[in-house]
Amino acid sequence: MNKSTKHEVYELIVKCTFEFCSNQILKCDSSFMCRELNISRSLSSQYLNDFYKEGVFIKIQSRPVFFLDRHTIESAYRVKLTHMEYYDAEELLEELGKAAAAKHSFLKAVGYDTSLSECITQCQSAVKYPPNGLPILLYGEQGVGKSFLAGLIYQYALDEAIIEQDSQLVFFEDNRYQEDGSKGNDSEIIFGTYAGDREPRYMGGLIARSKNGILVIDNVEKLSSQCCRQLMEYIHSGEYEIRTKNQIKRFRSGTRLIFTSCTGSAEGKNRTFLDNIPVRCHIPSLANRPMEDKERLVINFLKEESARLKQDIYISNKAFLALVNNQYGKNIEELISCIKLSCANAYLKSDRRESIKIYFYHLPVSIISSFSPDRGVEEDEYILDVNQYLPQVKSDHILAFFDFLLKAYQEYLRGGIDMELFLKRCKESMNAYYDYIVFEHKYYNARVRIYEKEILEVFENALDLYDVYLPANCAFVLARIIYSYMQMFSVIRNYELKHAEIISQIMILLKEIYPDGYQLAAEVLNLIQHSIEAGINNLNFVFLVLNIQFYNRSLDKYQYNCVVISHGYSTASSLADAANKLVGSHVIEGIDMPVTTSAEEVVQILKKYVKRNNIRKDLILLVDMGSLENIGQSLREEININIGMINNVSTRMAVSVAFEIKRKTEMQKILEQLSKETICEYKIFSKENRKKAILFTSEAGIDAVERMVLLFKNSLPKDIDMSIFAYDYLKLENNKEDDEIFRLYDVLFIVGTIRVNIRDVLFVPIEDMIAFKDIDGITSILNSYFTESEQEQFNRNLIKNFTLENVMNYLVILNADKLLGYMEEALDSLQELSGIALSNKQIVGLYIHISCLIEKLVMKNEEWSEIRNYELSSAQKRFQKLLRDSFSNIMEHYKVELPTREIVYIYEYIFNKK
Repeated sequence: MNKSTKHEVYELIVKCTFEFCSNQILKCDSSFMCRELNISRSLSSQYLNDFYKEGVFIKIQSRPVFFLDRHTIESAYRVKLTHMEYYDAEELLEELGKAAAAKHSFLKAVGYDTSLSECITQCQSAVKYPPNGLPILLYGEQGVGKSFLAGLIYQYALDEAIIEQDSQLVFFEDNRYQEDGSKGNDSEIIFGTYAGDREPRYMGGLIARSKNGILVIDNVEKLSSQCCRQLMEYIHSGEYEIRTKNQIKRFRSGTRLIFTSCTGSAEGKNRTFLDNIPVRCHIPSLANRPMEDKERLVINFLKEESARLKQDIYISNKAFLALVNNQYGKNIEELISCIKLSCANAYLKSDRRESIKIYFYHLPVSIISSFSPDRGVEEDEYILDVNQYLPQVKSDHILAFFDFLLKAYQEYLRGGIDMELFLKRCKESMNAYYDYIVFEHKYYNARVRIYEKEILEVFENALDLYDVYLPANCAFVLARIIYSYMQMFSVIRNYELKHAEIISQIMILLKEIYPDGYQLAAEVLNLIQHSIEAGINNLNFVFLVLNIQFYNRSLDKYQYNCVVISHGYSTASSLADAANKLVGSHVIEGIDMPVTTSAEEVVQILKKYVKRNNIRKDLILLVDMGSLENIGQSLREEININIGMINNVSTRMAVSVAFEIKRKTEMQKILEQLSKETICEYKIFSKENRKKAILFTSEAGIDAVERMVLLFKNSLPKDIDMSIFAYDYLKLENNKEDDEIFRLYDVLFIVGTIRVNIRDVLFVPIEDMIAFKDIDGITSILNSYFTESEQEQFNRNLIKNFTLENVMNYLVILNADKLLGYMEEALDSLQELSGIALSNKQIVGLYIHISCLIEKLVMKNEEWSEIRNYELSSAQKRFQKLLRDSFSNIMEHYKVELPTREIVYIYEYIFNKK
């Protein structure tokens, strides 16, 4: 009762604080709590004051006394409150207003409250420092926004009346002066000079032109030694001197200096000068900015284009994610160029009267070719309104989970909950955090997949070194946690600094409760840091400790051990993990098997599992198919325990078994009950309910075939309600009509480089599209989507877009032009040696197929290596020799060998294809 009521008090205060942020009206006092929650005044006051003492609430000392949630206030106004008590609402609003005003000039800088926060604070201090500020060095890669930030510093100085209104912002760019013919002396350009023979006249430099404002000197490392000496003197004294033939004249100025550099350091002559610049601000590259910053930058630049074009802009979620996650060599400068090009492509396709809609295929080719979403992450494509979109502050979600953990510990310290309940809260927080990382926070970054691979290898090594088990899906989660921390480093770091003491106490407590798990977590993290050169913050270390304890339970906790064995990548471990989370305890282990694993190999793996875990209790095995049913007997002969087994495992079955094991139900009863409850149900979903789709497939792989998809989409005269996407060739070839794609979509036709025979689905060879031959099936299928004029336009676009050169450009690593030259020579030789004349259609088909094959062989793709011996006829053997002779130059150049099965395919393609 008490715990529930206190939580209600907290939620109500947070709600009232949100209202205060919008209307500045206070209403959350103890009497208000009494009425809203139907509790006594004394209990209401007790809870409110407890939260105040913990630093959660702030207090407004008026009559009556009001309370507000500190975190909500600070997040809404993006400030750090200096007090816990305020005389009245006006005093609080005055502090919030001053904080907001101080940052007003920098609000245009995306990241002013995240990645650029520390830098902006330094710049504010430097500009205000009496009498004429401190010089500032802004350094970072090309295109990160150094000049833009310098402009904001100037605006800040004007707004704060630090400089006069007629003061100027002046830039010294060495390259620009050289192009203007003013090459000469950088010192003269900056400080000025005397000109004339009889009566020399002072020609003011950039310092004089700034009128005690701000001078920005780009590429400071390129300045001459003389100029550096004069600048150093000016920095120390506020004066500089100009020499004439007969005398030296000194000038005083209040101009502030900002230097920029792409390196932040200089060799030799300028190093001493740079070391004397007291304020040095690093502007991070776009790749190292938080995800929130990248989203805001993309949205801001799209809004600028919308204003410039005077049209609303919409963008698909896929295109938006591709822009946000792309790697830009020239940082923000390149991002702006990509956005302008995307808008231009979309504008060209629009009717110019309605809004502009940007889709994935409107993006630059460099982004399209490099974008690769996470495997298993499938999202429906939808459109975002640029002017209405608010970037998600993902750090708020993650910090909320951290808050849950910290509050549980504080309640434990006060005696509100015992140790067992505290640990239960920790696991609840862990599961909620992981669910958010996996299911809500989408990742489209190759670095995440690299992390996952490396961490999985660390986990496997940890199993051998420390006898600690962590499943594959834990590596999946941890990789995304590390990446998430890197993206939100400044926000999470500030949070940890603020709560450093309580986080340290939690770590000490976990070390006392779980000494072995704590030590193992430290060892595992050490291995991870050496592997991927990335660290994990303290709170995520806590989560790893909890994971190790969760997945490495005491062997005596339950009467039986239970193991799921299933074929496929991460199938068993994911199923076991889901069941364990649903029952709230680690009861089931998952062992994943490659599809080709034999029953004998499964027995050996299970023997190692039993030996490694020192299992002496009876074992329940849940397997996925009948072929594994006999492993129980083989295993029983090897180890002295009882083994129960049931097949056709499912999530429902695993959950039922876990619950029954927790209830201490006997094995015989568990298995009997499961056998009775295992009933299959079926439903038929009519074809009309499925979305129409067109598939493109190729032996070259998904990345390569995306190019064909883009060519086809660009051929459409207008957007149609249909999914058009690339699909895995090997999966389609192996599964045929049983592939899941045909349950999800009504596939109208398939376009590909190798024929896939699917019942009742038209297949269109890519060479037919290039030759515009026999594609009446396509045009008849799409007739219902287009008017007659649109159909004609579509046909013209197909002829224009689907040329051999365009299609060949989807090769990932090979130079298409060079490969086409080799192919032409090889096919000419083959025709001459064999005495056959290939049709144009056959030549195009062979160009595409063999080019894709060579690329796969160069990439050493194991799927295309030789897997069995082929019995060749005498005609095929003769053709094999002729083909290898004809293609000898290609094979030698690319250091590959044509597999026999591919030679058989080419033979059939030439001689048996109708």
